[in-house]
Amino acid sequence: MEKKVLVNDIDRVSKHEQGHGTKAKTLPAKPTPESEKEEPKRLIRFIDSEYRTLFQIPDGESIRVIYSLDDGREPEEAVCKYEGECHTKIGGMIYHICEFAEKMERLGAKYRPVNQTAVEILPYSEGEEKFYTFNRDEGNTCACSEHGDFGNNGERFTSNLKIRENGLYNAEIQSELQSVIYALRQNVLKDHLAMSNYCKEHPEAKISDGNFSNSNDRYEIYGFKFETASRQYFVNCFAAENKRDSRFSIFAYADKPVPMLEQNNNGKNSPDKNGEGFTSVLGAIDKGKKTPKPPRKEKTAAQIKNKQEEI
Repeated sequence: MEKKVLVNDIDRVSKHEQGHGTKAKTLPAKPTPESEKEEPKRLIRFIDSEYRTLFQIPDGESIRVIYSLDDGREPEEAVCKYEGECHTKIGGMIYHICEFAEKMERLGAKYRPVNQTAVEILPYSEGEEKFYTFNRDEGNTCACSEHGDFGNNGERFTSNLKIRENGLYNAEIQSELQSVIYALRQNVLKDHLAMSNYCKEHPEAKISDGNFSNSNDRYEIYGFKFETASRQYFVNCFAAENKRDSRFSIFAYADKPVPMLEQNNNGKNSPDKNGEGFTSVLGAIDKGKKTPKPPRKEKTAAQIKNKQEEI
């Protein structure tokens, strides 16, 4: 039976929330006009005192601060406003992002985004390699992708956003993507070691492997997928023996069906229930849950030789 993993941040904050009441102090945010809701916003970066990125949230969203039990204060939520690349207004006060991180560490407080997404990760299904790229017709409904690595020491999370020029990227996808990244960083993409171990635990997700052309260092590429209420995501993990060469990509598909032709026994396109001839990636994920893909078996030299002789 295929192993399923639920990724969220409960473990990170539960110890700090124990002993507190459920009531949280919320600082009111100004309502956003309807005309502005769909426009992507500037991202506010939160770091620790060593300038390691913890997470990002769109301008105008909130964080939840959980104080230590010794502090005695209840958890509270605060709206954050973008004040520049290194400054943000939190609860009416403007902070340098490092100043805020140092203050939280002195207080023994934890902080995280209010908006979060819990995701159930599955290995990709056969033939879904096509969805790990912009450069095919199947990528027409891919709104954006996030590409990053863990730095030379394998502990620093850095990433860059690539937006596809098809008009599908908006504030809603931007917010959900940041929530997804935060969820993945609690486990799968926490650091180089976490990603490497997760991939090794799921050999059935392996797409390919090889050696770098300029060295003997090896790499292995793994593919995973998951869905939210209306979107689908594909995570490509490039696990290398050398920490600085390990990297990842997250492809976010909009809530429109992705062209993925199904074929019948005659090799012709067979229409789906709607007669469209296509099925969405969300549907493929549901199908993958019911019929998990078995681990791939490496072909022996004898099998390869016999195959060549048949040809």
